[in-house]
Amino acid sequence: TPERPAFTITKQASANPIVGAPLTYKLTVTNTGNGVGTNVVITDAVPVGAHYLSGGGYANGVVSWTVTYLAANGGSAQVSFVVTTCQTTLTNTLYRVVTSTQRVSSTWGAPLTTHLNAPTINADFDYTPASPVVNEPVDFDDATTTNGGPIVGRGWDFGDGGTGSGATVSHVYTATGVYTVTLVVTDTCGYTATVERTVGVGQAQPVGGFTLPQPGGLRPAYLLVALMALTALAVAFVRKGNARG
Repeated sequence: TPERPAFTITKQASANPIVGAPLTYKLTVTNTGNGVGTNVVITDAVPVGAHYLSGGGYANGVVSWTVTYLAANGGSAQVSFVVTTCQTTLTNTLYRVVTSTQRVSSTWGAPLTTHLNAPTINADFDYTPASPVVNEPVDFDDATTTNGGPIVGRGWDFGDGGTGSGATVSHVYTATGVYTVTLVVTDTCGYTATVERTVGVGQAQPVGGFTLPQPGGLRPAYLLVALMALTALAVAFVRKGNARG
């Protein structure tokens, strides 16, 4: 009996896969025959609903590899590829050895169904300054973490009727108070999470005995205080000059 290779193939998915996160498939081909196998070609169709990321050679929805040598009587090799999906279940049935130098193939591998868990999204944000005042820009930065797909949407509600979007935003409060700021984040698969934090906004502190004027021009009260101060300085100067004279 001539020596011939014989191939079997198995497949497994990475443990505890998460919707939207990279998922790795590993295929193991074993030569159970009494002859070596060379240039062993393996193919695997990407499961419906999955998006190919890396591993092997990819064309038209199929990933392929060529194993140059498999020893007889138990020689094995492992190949892998990475996908992502927004589905909670993936099923794959189309993987096998399609050919080799010896023109030996394998049967289709056993169907593999993979169940994926929903991501854990911990919505959070930071803001500066820690104690903002009226008419001072407040910078908000998304600090969300997730084990799933990337965060692609961010909706801000600043608690005073103002809204915004983006990973980093700036907002100005025009009145003192305690405001509830809400951030809603969304990942690539549509999963969302929400966080709320309160921001206290105070009045600008007096500088040099005077309260700083608000943007948009001096108010009459500020003009009156300034005029009184200048008048007092002028009177004091005149009195000092008269005393010297």
